[in-house]
Amino acid sequence: MIRQCFWDKVLKEVWGLRLIELWDTTDIRKIEHEEKHIVVTEEGYARALKRFLDGEGLAGLGGLDIGCGGGLMSNYLAGRGAIMASMDLSFFSVKYAVGEGRVLGVQGNAEFLPFRDRSLDFCLCTDVIEHVVEYDRVLLEIGRVIKDGGCLYISIPYDRSAKNIIMDIVFPMVKGVFMKVIGRSPPTPSRGHMHVFGKREFIERLGGEGFSLVSVTELTLPDISRNRFIVIPAAFLVGLVFKSSRIDQLIFKFERGHKAL
Repeated sequence: MIRQCFWDKVLKEVWGLRLIELWDTTDIRKIEHEEKHIVVTEEGYARALKRFLDGEGLAGLGGLDIGCGGGLMSNYLAGRGAIMASMDLSFFSVKYAVGEGRVLGVQGNAEFLPFRDRSLDFCLCTDVIEHVVEYDRVLLEIGRVIKDGGCLYISIPYDRSAKNIIMDIVFPMVKGVFMKVIGRSPPTPSRGHMHVFGKREFIERLGGEGFSLVSVTELTLPDISRNRFIVIPAAFLVGLVFKSSRIDQLIFKFERGHKAL
């Protein structure tokens, strides 16, 4: 059940804020298409995220899943007792996220979070920040809405990952060569990563927003993309030489206003 009394105190009164309901007029074919996309993009790392968050003791705490996608993680945490809001730019993603009736759905922009200052116990922001142009603004907003002593769980692609280098650097170069030689682009993926962060750089950047590092977890993620038969063998060969390149993603736990351990 959604605890509306909690959100009534937390949400800002912002003009144009859209709280998502299950409207009967929505085109079900569009929803089904979005569901398939959401499930494919999330299931690759959901298991690792669940293990990471299982021991965090978030029951009874108010949290926000920023860039929630289909709400897989926010629904999981709500099922374990957290009071969750799922927020995304995509109306259809949020609509899918609220389908189980466990979370509050908010369609909104992470650069302008519609929540009051120091109102949330924690924020979850996974596989998001690298896609945002004004990511500094997002970090500033997260720092504004989390209570002193509250936590931020945030992930970034590891900049030394063989898989990430192939997907974000090698494939775009191949596309450029194809465009010049044959005048068209090959069907290689574009993941939309606008930023690449180093581990130390990211920790220092969050420190500038009043957060202190608690822990870092390194993940090697399964590849379920259509290009996995190219990416996985190539990444494996690179990993034989550079062991650190086997790590695909870093998940950080930060606390706001606390000294680093």
